[in-house]
Amino acid sequence: MNTKEYKRKKYPLIRRGIFIRCLTSTFFVGIGGFLLYQWIRGNTAQRIIRFFAILTAPGTTDPEVIYNSIIRNNMTGIIKLYIIFGFLFVGYITYVQVHKYVEDLLSQVENALEETSNLKEVKLSPDLDVFEEKIRQGMELLKRKEKDAQIELQRKNELVMYLAHDIKTPLTSIIGYLNLLLEAEELKEKNRQKYLKIAYDKSLRLEELIQEFFEITRYNLQSMTLSYEEIDVSYMLAQMGEEFYPVLLKDGKTWSVKVPDELKIMGDSNKLARVFQNILKNGIAYGFPGTTVEVLGIDKGEDVWIQCINYGEEIPEYKLESIFEEFYRLDEARSTNTGGSGLGLSIAKRIVELHGGKILAESRDGKTVFTVILPKTK
Repeated sequence: MNTKEYKRKKYPLIRRGIFIRCLTSTFFVGIGGFLLYQWIRGNTAQRIIRFFAILTAPGTTDPEVIYNSIIRNNMTGIIKLYIIFGFLFVGYITYVQVHKYVEDLLSQVENALEETSNLKEVKLSPDLDVFEEKIRQGMELLKRKEKDAQIELQRKNELVMYLAHDIKTPLTSIIGYLNLLLEAEELKEKNRQKYLKIAYDKSLRLEELIQEFFEITRYNLQSMTLSYEEIDVSYMLAQMGEEFYPVLLKDGKTWSVKVPDELKIMGDSNKLARVFQNILKNGIAYGFPGTTVEVLGIDKGEDVWIQCINYGEEIPEYKLESIFEEFYRLDEARSTNTGGSGLGLSIAKRIVELHGGKILAESRDGKTVFTVILPKTK
């Protein structure tokens, strides 16, 4: 049951309970006032007069005159005084009941904050069962968030550890080969070029790993803002095909782009380029050698669908559910020599959602499809 349903169905029960208690107390106060009025004016009046007669000396003021001047003539004031005290009594009862509710709620909230692992400890009075259930839900939510935060922190720490280790590896190689070049004065030119090439390649890898660290820092410390402009989707994807051509050629893969001409949307071109780069990079990395990576652009009226299709090993369902989470790496067995920081798809999802779109992934029958859905207008 959501919050609106609680307010509509449950909260009125509490208000009704307090109202009924107030109404009942007020009713009995009214009955008491009526009975007091009848009691003072009836046979009781004679008893009061006799009582005054006992208190006064013979020959002094008539007891009936004393009764009339003190009580009968002030009957309205007495009843008003009774009603005032009656309503004070009703207010006190209401205050005690509400105070009990608040005290009960506060004690259970304190227990919930201290003992988030034990949901059975939450126990309120039957009138507050709605709050009891809400506190339980809040405790469960806190527990889930705490667990998710621990998992995310663990992933991040593991990633930093992997990156630190892998930064050391190419750096050690670079130092080793450069030292060899310095010490081996009579080294053949062929070997010298070979060692320089290795040192250069290791330097490039080191630069990539350092960029991974900057990526983590930017992701955690910066908020994203969008600069909207008209984007030619067909042209953007065609450019990316040229960028990835060397990578495709290396594994004997081919590239197929089928996007309608002049398919345009409003968005941040730099950030959306990053989205497509991340998706296409994954499609190329996890496709089998010799297969074709397909990119489709589909005009859906108010929306545009861009799909990246690769043919390779299927992604299990349980991994598809986590693939867009921060620091999640599809292949945990891969080191950072081949894998990224686990932020690419997470950032892609965030960018797409900032544009008012969504990103989906499905994998079956040897085919994995990433679908980006974006509105045409801002």
